[in-house]
Amino acid sequence: MKSIRASAAVMCLALAIAACTHDFSVFEQSAGDDGGPPSDATVPESASGEGGGANDGTVTDGANGGDVVASEDTSEVGEASGDATSGPESGVDAAEDAPADSPADALLDAPLDSPADAPVDAPVDAPKDAAPDAPPCGATGDACCAGRTCTSATDCCDPTDDTCVGPDLACAGGKVCFHGACSTCGATGAACCLAGAVCTNAGACCDPATGTCVADDTNCSTTGSVCLAGTCTTCGGSTQICCAGNACTGGNCCMGNACLLAGTPCGVNEVCAAGVCQACGAAGDACCAGQRCNGVEGEMGCCDTGMCVANNAACAAGTCEKGICCGASTEACCPTGRACANGATCRMGMCP
Repeated sequence: MKSIRASAAVMCLALAIAACTHDFSVFEQSAGDDGGPPSDATVPESASGEGGGANDGTVTDGANGGDVVASEDTSEVGEASGDATSGPESGVDAAEDAPADSPADALLDAPLDSPADAPVDAPVDAPKDAAPDAPPCGATGDACCAGRTCTSATDCCDPTDDTCVGPDLACAGGKVCFHGACSTCGATGAACCLAGAVCTNAGACCDPATGTCVADDTNCSTTGSVCLAGTCTTCGGSTQICCAGNACTGGNCCMGNACLLAGTPCGVNEVCAAGVCQACGAAGDACCAGQRCNGVEGEMGCCDTGMCVANNAACAAGTCEKGICCGASTEACCPTGRACANGATCRMGMCP
């Protein structure tokens, strides 16, 4: 028994040396040697199996079945430290025939991804406290911004649905965006309605320039335009209807709800001047039609810049003589008195 233990110790030492040097030739055996001691009652191993005798005490390999165990030497077989021929090859042969992959090269066969690059392969998680993208606000059609405000000063924040509405567009409840607020429409001075009656008062007009309701017989915002029976109509010119307040444009005069051209006689010794029919012809009055002033033949006053100047009186430049302002530079020489107001010599009927 001691010799067997000694043999096992020697074999373990040889295995250790072989593992360090990778030289397993020490375990090579000659043909017919099964590696066991002479007294193990075994027979040489053949290439196709064991051919021991019937009473050799070994396990006989059947060709097609299991091993047959003889009755003799069975206890010795159990003590033979694994030299039975029925099992796998010895430890040395098993080490040589071991699969190529072993724990030593497991890292080489492992996937290339390793914990070191795991963050690179992992999906990027958004910060847990990241706020969602804020929706746009303030533009026409968008939600109102904080404080019910809109980007454009002319837009309105409709309080019903908290939406920005463009100017002159409909708010909820029949209201209209007007001057930055959703307002009731149709009244004089209010926004024109977008549906139904544009303006609520009889004869009122929707001023197209401002979108505001204007009362009947009231001037619209455009000069020369008046609200007439629900429509802003041109007014003030010659032969046109008078504007609100019996006024006309361009110095014309309103007579019988029609405008009279400036300079046209309004009656006896009256003329339309500066938008009013007034007396004409006398010194200090407006010039009468045809730019005439009162006086007898040869002593007529002069029409100077729309106003009458008495005969022989000073005009704005020169002197009034017989209905003509004369004597000023570039004017006709006066027929009597000083021919030229500046004392220059009259040349070919004109003052230099």
